[in-house]
Amino acid sequence: SPAASPAASPFADAAPKAGASPFASAGAAANPFGETKPAKAPVEDTRTAWEKLPKPAMAQVVIVLSFTTIISLMLATFWVVVQLGGVSFNDS
Repeated sequence: SPAASPAASPFADAAPKAGASPFASAGAAANPFGETKPAKAPVEDTRTAWEKLPKPAMAQVVIVLSFTTIISLMLATFWVVVQLGGVSFNDS
């Protein structure tokens, strides 16, 4: 018998059905995502426009302050150099 042989396939006795779909399943549900739930009523958002804005993180505040400080220092340094006569705009 082929089943007694250790090298025999365990699927040797299973004869394929002609024309059967490999994707068909006897117990498959009509909806593959499960039971449908009734839709919830939309919740009205009563927050003001100011309250809807996202809250910045501390790292974002530090980055904005550092950029503002650096740019302000660059402009202030340029103003001092202009006042001391270090920059000439070819004025006659």
